[in-house]
Amino acid sequence: MPSVSDPDPSLSEEDIDDLLYFARTNSLSELQETLSNLSTSHSAPPPSLQPLLLLSHAVDPSTGNSALHMASANGHVEIINYILSLFSDPDSTPGLEEGGAGGGKKELLNMQNKAGNTALHYASLNGHLSAVKALITAGADPSIQNSAGHEAAFEAERAEKAEVAEFLLGLARGRDGDGVDKGDEDQLELNGEEGKVVDGEDEGGQVKELEKGIDKLSTNGTKP
Repeated sequence: MPSVSDPDPSLSEEDIDDLLYFARTNSLSELQETLSNLSTSHSAPPPSLQPLLLLSHAVDPSTGNSALHMASANGHVEIINYILSLFSDPDSTPGLEEGGAGGGKKELLNMQNKAGNTALHYASLNGHLSAVKALITAGADPSIQNSAGHEAAFEAERAEKAEVAEFLLGLARGRDGDGVDKGDEDQLELNGEEGKVVDGEDEGGQVKELEKGIDKLSTNGTKP
């Protein structure tokens, strides 16, 4: 199962911070400009592939969150679609699409941060149905469990995001043939404390709420 990779040594801490910030604040033009500027300082592979490789390595070393995590947590579908559009036709770039340099599309989609959460977990927990559908359509795996043993559907139900929970549970029924796994049903009956998406999680894998601010993620589905 794909997991967090170490940040690219060629990216500075400031570069990573900028890319993650633009992804979580829905600043598409700034994200594209930054990627373009960074791409000019790299000689290989071809410049057309540089933005994808840079984003694949732009991972917060403390949380393991990627740009896709940040965009998904805030429901920024435009950013999500842009990141996914960087994957070329597998016939022309088989190495990238099949998990070569920089990782493949599904690897990036299903990348787990240090608490085991994927971009889909974040989008689901915050109730961003459009983002959830974009990720699922692109190939995100809804069966991945975080460090707490929770799938994205459970996180959505726990946070009372009914539309997202119903959508994901519908996928689970189709996946399992005759309904949700018994383990998932038991989880959904727990009615645990509502979770919130921000910049990190506690040691048990549960998402923790941090102090609100311009640089923090939304906790109520609104943009910062």
